[in-house]
Amino acid sequence: WIGEGTVSFSNAVIALDALFGAERNNTARISSAAAHVLADQSQSERIAEIIRFRNAVLHGGVASVLQSAKYRKYVRKFKSEPDTDTESILRNCLRLSCEEHPNYIFTDPNKSRLEIFKTFFQLMLNPAGRPD
Repeated sequence: WIGEGTVSFSNAVIALDALFGAERNNTARISSAAAHVLADQSQSERIAEIIRFRNAVLHGGVASVLQSAKYRKYVRKFKSEPDTDTESILRNCLRLSCEEHPNYIFTDPNKSRLEIFKTFFQLMLNPAGRPD
Protein backbone atom coordinates (compact mmCIF):
# COMPACT_ATOMS: atom_id res chain seq x y z
CA TRP A 1 0.00 0.00 0.00
CA ILE A 2 3.01 2.30 0.30
CA GLY A 3 3.25 4.88 -2.43
CA GLU A 4 1.14 7.66 -3.84
CA GLY A 5 -2.00 8.03 -5.84
CA THR A 6 -5.22 6.19 -6.40
CA VAL A 7 -3.76 2.68 -6.43
CA SER A 8 -1.93 3.18 -3.15
CA PHE A 9 -5.02 4.73 -1.51
CA SER A 10 -7.24 1.97 -2.85
CA ASN A 11 -4.93 -0.77 -1.61
CA ALA A 12 -4.70 0.74 1.87
CA VAL A 13 -8.47 1.12 2.15
CA ILE A 14 -9.03 -2.40 0.82
CA ALA A 15 -6.63 -3.66 3.50
CA LEU A 16 -8.60 -1.81 6.21
CA ASP A 17 -11.80 -3.26 4.77
CA ALA A 18 -10.33 -6.77 4.75
CA LEU A 19 -9.19 -6.44 8.34
CA PHE A 20 -12.19 -4.74 9.90
CA GLY A 21 -15.04 -4.92 7.39
CA ALA A 22 -18.39 -6.61 7.77
CA GLU A 23 -21.31 -7.27 5.46
CA ARG A 24 -23.46 -4.59 7.06
CA ASN A 25 -22.64 -1.16 8.46
CA ASN A 26 -19.18 -1.42 6.96
CA THR A 27 -18.23 2.23 7.39
CA ALA A 28 -19.22 2.22 11.05
CA ARG A 29 -17.55 -1.14 11.67
CA ILE A 30 -14.23 -0.22 10.04
CA SER A 31 -14.03 3.23 11.61
CA SER A 32 -14.95 1.97 15.08
CA ALA A 33 -12.62 -1.06 14.99
CA ALA A 34 -9.63 0.87 13.65
CA ALA A 35 -10.14 3.67 16.19
CA HIS A 36 -10.32 1.01 18.91
CA VAL A 37 -6.99 -0.47 17.79
CA LEU A 38 -5.45 3.00 17.71
CA ALA A 39 -6.91 3.65 21.20
CA ASP A 40 -8.18 6.96 19.86
CA GLN A 41 -11.92 7.21 19.27
CA SER A 42 -11.45 10.70 17.82
CA GLN A 43 -10.02 8.92 14.74
CA SER A 44 -13.37 7.26 14.06
CA GLU A 45 -14.77 10.27 12.20
CA ARG A 46 -11.60 10.64 10.11
CA ILE A 47 -11.66 6.94 9.19
CA ALA A 48 -15.37 7.12 8.29
CA GLU A 49 -14.61 9.98 5.89
CA ILE A 50 -11.80 7.94 4.34
CA ILE A 51 -14.20 5.03 3.80
CA ARG A 52 -16.59 7.40 2.04
CA PHE A 53 -13.73 8.41 -0.30
CA ARG A 54 -13.16 4.69 -0.89
CA ASN A 55 -16.75 4.25 -1.97
CA ALA A 56 -16.47 7.08 -4.50
CA VAL A 57 -13.10 5.95 -5.88
CA LEU A 58 -13.60 2.19 -5.98
CA HIS A 59 -17.18 2.24 -7.19
CA GLY A 60 -16.55 4.63 -10.05
CA GLY A 61 -17.83 7.94 -8.74
CA VAL A 62 -14.46 9.66 -9.23
CA ALA A 63 -11.10 8.67 -10.68
CA SER A 64 -9.08 9.84 -7.66
CA VAL A 65 -9.46 11.21 -4.15
CA LEU A 66 -8.46 14.65 -5.46
CA GLN A 67 -11.49 14.70 -7.78
CA SER A 68 -13.96 14.03 -4.99
CA ALA A 69 -16.18 16.91 -3.92
CA LYS A 70 -15.34 15.90 -0.34
CA TYR A 71 -11.57 16.35 -0.75
CA ARG A 72 -11.33 20.04 0.14
CA LYS A 73 -13.70 19.61 3.06
CA TYR A 74 -11.55 16.78 4.40
CA VAL A 75 -8.32 18.77 4.11
CA ARG A 76 -9.88 21.81 5.80
CA LYS A 77 -11.38 19.75 8.59
CA PHE A 78 -8.47 17.43 9.38
CA LYS A 79 -5.58 19.57 8.06
CA SER A 80 -4.10 16.53 6.33
CA GLU A 81 -4.34 14.48 3.14
CA PRO A 82 -6.72 11.50 3.04
CA ASP A 83 -4.28 9.22 1.19
CA THR A 84 -1.48 9.93 3.69
CA ASP A 85 -3.88 9.45 6.61
CA THR A 86 -5.10 6.14 5.23
CA GLU A 87 -1.60 4.72 4.95
CA SER A 88 -0.71 5.98 8.42
CA ILE A 89 -3.86 4.53 9.99
CA LEU A 90 -3.30 1.14 8.38
CA ARG A 91 0.39 1.06 9.29
CA ASN A 92 -0.32 2.02 12.91
CA CYS A 93 -3.17 -0.49 13.27
CA LEU A 94 -0.88 -3.29 12.09
CA ARG A 95 2.06 -2.16 14.20
CA LEU A 96 0.06 -1.69 17.41
CA SER A 97 -1.74 -4.98 16.96
CA CYS A 98 1.44 -6.94 16.36
CA GLU A 99 3.13 -5.36 19.38
CA GLU A 100 0.13 -6.01 21.61
CA HIS A 101 -0.55 -9.62 20.60
CA PRO A 102 2.52 -11.18 18.95
CA ASN A 103 1.60 -14.75 19.87
CA TYR A 104 -1.74 -14.73 18.04
CA ILE A 105 -0.50 -13.94 14.55
CA PHE A 106 0.71 -17.28 13.20
CA THR A 107 -1.20 -19.84 15.24
CA ASP A 108 -2.25 -21.96 12.25
CA PRO A 109 0.24 -22.43 9.38
CA ASN A 110 -2.57 -23.47 7.00
CA LYS A 111 -4.33 -20.09 7.16
CA SER A 112 -3.88 -17.44 4.51
CA ARG A 113 -2.45 -14.08 5.57
CA LEU A 114 -5.89 -12.53 5.31
CA GLU A 115 -7.40 -15.22 7.53
CA ILE A 116 -4.56 -14.78 10.03
CA PHE A 117 -5.05 -11.03 10.26
CA LYS A 118 -8.84 -11.30 10.40
CA THR A 119 -8.57 -13.82 13.23
CA PHE A 120 -5.94 -11.71 14.89
CA PHE A 121 -8.04 -8.56 14.83
CA GLN A 122 -11.20 -10.38 15.91
CA LEU A 123 -9.30 -11.74 18.91
CA MET A 124 -7.91 -8.35 19.67
CA LEU A 125 -11.29 -6.66 19.51
CA ASN A 126 -12.94 -9.42 21.54
CA PRO A 127 -10.44 -10.48 24.22
CA ALA A 128 -13.00 -12.78 25.85
CA GLY A 129 -12.97 -14.90 22.69
CA ARG A 130 -9.24 -15.63 22.85
CA PRO A 131 -8.12 -19.23 22.99
CA ASP A 132 -6.34 -20.40 26.15
